[in-house]
Amino acid sequence: MASFGKIEEFNVADEEWSQYTERVTQYFIANEITDTTKRRAVLLSVCGAKTYSLMRSLVSPDKPADKTYTELCELMQAYYHPKPSPIVQRFKFNSLVRKPGQSVAEFVADLRHIAEHCDYGATLQEMLRDRLVCGIQDDRIQRRLLSESALDFKKAMELAQGIEIATKNATDIQVLKAATPQGREEKVHTVQEVKPKRTNQNKQRGSVSHGNHSGNNQ
Repeated sequence: MASFGKIEEFNVADEEWSQYTERVTQYFIANEITDTTKRRAVLLSVCGAKTYSLMRSLVSPDKPADKTYTELCELMQAYYHPKPSPIVQRFKFNSLVRKPGQSVAEFVADLRHIAEHCDYGATLQEMLRDRLVCGIQDDRIQRRLLSESALDFKKAMELAQGIEIATKNATDIQVLKAATPQGREEKVHTVQEVKPKRTNQNKQRGSVSHGNHSGNNQ
């Protein structure tokens, strides 16, 4: 029976161990591998020589084959990514603000990544909403969000992205309009209209000044 997909060796420089095991799990699902012994065998076969050697060291004097698939995954996760302090992660979360040029979606992705280890539990959606409003770094979006009496995270996300998209679209329209012949003509007319003109008062001053010079010459 042909198998679906392919799992390459684990490379810590390319991805986190948790991401690797997530892909391995999807491989199991696609190929209907439910037996835990077979799952362990597949993992040990595809993880690569370096990873297998590390596993041997971590379980010594036992062998990797003496552990269950779940035990091996948890052991590697603890080695590569020990669970961070929730207090430190919450400090990072509550200090995070949107960077210049960063989209709303990217900012929210950063928030979700940090919140993963904050242990917020049932209050996660409220915390994400509050941090989105406080850290958005855009007065127009922030005022719009604060004007809502009943605001949850989903609505805050939709409103923020809507304003972001509308602003970008308006800017694109102005750029396209300026690039058209009509737009260039309007720009030329605008420049001509603001060009300083010599007033009658200036002409009179010039005439007086000229007369004074003539009198002095006499």
